[in-house]
Amino acid sequence: MATARPTSVEEEPLGALVGRLGTDVRRIVQAEMRLLQIRTLAGIDAVRSTGFGLAVGLVLALGGVGAVVAGLILLMAFWIPAWMAALVVGGALVAVGGVIAGAELRVLRGRLGEAVAPIELEVPRGG
Repeated sequence: MATARPTSVEEEPLGALVGRLGTDVRRIVQAEMRLLQIRTLAGIDAVRSTGFGLAVGLVLALGGVGAVVAGLILLMAFWIPAWMAALVVGGALVAVGGVIAGAELRVLRGRLGEAVAPIELEVPRGG
């Protein structure tokens, strides 16, 4: 004679409910671990790509800026004292560098925000 299978949660034996609870908790923990891994890797990639671009831009700019700065100061020294020409050119370079660094930091904040934004996951139900 075959035994009837319970049709609702209220009719299931306590042992089966506890077993299913353990399975569900394990699935939830595994899903959270996968989500943490995805978010961490996305954050690292955002920092790496933006940081690399910022570093390359700064290194290339430094090489060219040195020659351009010297040339501009020498050119301006025909009309104003050399020390004043150096201050004008240096101030302009600081302003341009600040704008570029600010733009890169906004990009970095946006990418990090995307990396830690809530993600909807579908968790399978039942067993």
